[in-house]
Amino acid sequence: MKNSIFKGLNLLVLMGVALSLIGLGVAKAQVSSLKITDANGKEVIFYQESHALVIWAGDYQYWDKLNNIENEANDVVDALKRQGFQVKLVSNPKGQKLRDEIQGFINNHGYDQNNRLVIFFAGHGHTRKKTKGYLVPIDAPDPATNRQNEQDFLKVALDMDQVESWAKQVDAKHVLFVFDSCFSGTIFKQRSGKEKPLYVQSVMNKPVRQFLTAGDADQRVPAKSVFTPLFIRALEGEADYTRDGYVTGNELGLYLKQNLSDYTKTQTPQFGTIRDPDLDQGDIVFRDLNDPALVATNSSRLTVNPSPVETNSNRSQPSPTPVTTPQPQPQPSPSPQLTATAFYNSGVDKYNAGDYQGAIADYNQAIKLKPDYATAYFNRGSSKYNLGDYQGAIADYSQAIKLNPDYAEAYINRGVSKDDLKDYQAAIADFNQAIKLKPDYAAAYTNRGVSKGKSGDYQGAIADFNQAIKLNPDYADAYYNRGNSKYNLKDNKGAINDFRQAAKLYQQQNNQERYQNSLDRLKELGVSN
Repeated sequence: MKNSIFKGLNLLVLMGVALSLIGLGVAKAQVSSLKITDANGKEVIFYQESHALVIWAGDYQYWDKLNNIENEANDVVDALKRQGFQVKLVSNPKGQKLRDEIQGFINNHGYDQNNRLVIFFAGHGHTRKKTKGYLVPIDAPDPATNRQNEQDFLKVALDMDQVESWAKQVDAKHVLFVFDSCFSGTIFKQRSGKEKPLYVQSVMNKPVRQFLTAGDADQRVPAKSVFTPLFIRALEGEADYTRDGYVTGNELGLYLKQNLSDYTKTQTPQFGTIRDPDLDQGDIVFRDLNDPALVATNSSRLTVNPSPVETNSNRSQPSPTPVTTPQPQPQPSPSPQLTATAFYNSGVDKYNAGDYQGAIADYNQAIKLKPDYATAYFNRGSSKYNLGDYQGAIADYSQAIKLNPDYAEAYINRGVSKDDLKDYQAAIADFNQAIKLKPDYAAAYTNRGVSKGKSGDYQGAIADFNQAIKLNPDYADAYYNRGNSKYNLKDNKGAINDFRQAAKLYQQQNNQERYQNSLDRLKELGVSN
């Protein structure tokens, strides 16, 4: 009997150690920094990271359902990813969920001054008393029915005054709010649509909060949007009126103002900036993906380099993102650098398709043509990692670091590879360096905590998970792994609390596998839920 109990306890501890690997992911290469230069090659804007929140509401309980809106929202997600954004998609939120998602997005990404943010909402809008605008979540009653419904509507609908407050709260340089909804746009100064587009210039670097809506008060979004497809076309390059290789927020607004009427007479798009003299002078900037010069990495107008982002909640290597977006145009005599870029992007495509051997072959060619191609070494290391070649991955990450000593992602990924080889102290050293380069890198703390826990330093692990949670209160992996460490210190009460919080967050994030893992851990500790 004693032996069987002892084995059971060992199994529980081992399960905790194994599952703690959830937090030990590999840094993504999806978020890219972006330098915007003027016609003379002078840098005028720098974005460290680009993040977007895309929300769609179609399955309404009391309003007309918007059946095509999910597909349209997915199209927006794809378009923003092509622009180098890391995108979070939220589906059919109720009132509280809508607020929580926007607030959480701002908490996670809104306080880095060099960030570029987009918040996109597709769903019903409502105007009350001719001037007060609201975004309508799926559980909001129709206020036009009776007085009680109006009161209940106000309890769950998202007041545009709250959106304005968020817009003023964030520190990010450029924030664009896009609403495929119809309501009164009283919180922002509307533009006429007759202004002359400007070339990219230094004044655009000033902070700005821009708004773009599909319609005005007393208008309703149709079941099949006209606004969203035009928005995507504008974003991809059709709105580049100046042909300078960029699409600005003002160009987006001008394009939609001038072109939406060709498709519908029932919507009048509105665009402008917040009514705040400190936040109305800049202009958000996107790449013109139709610009032929974008294919070449040696273009004086655009450079894209990877920057640190949060790790995935699983161990699979994330997909690299192309440094540029190649266009299907003939190049009679391509330069070596263009060819290196073509091989690089081919490697990215093969990686995303799961062809890691093919990706490695393409990265080999890119590196042969461009030996100082740090991101190619990084992505080749990612491919090798997914094939189980941890030593080969370490060699490539090391070369990427040699070429770019500030490459925090490479330190993270090299640390993960070392951890897989059970070299925990060396892994911790790499995570230390990533934290030194970026002290607010929550995922680096979580990864370091996992390695500390696996080396027996449970108190040190808990300290790292605490810091990760402080930086990102919705970091489910940090709660889960902290629960493992508390369990190993025989703090069952603390472990139960952390597993409960992890389960709650995983459920909110629609991560069913991790949610079930958390429930399993609670069950092992004698808790039913």
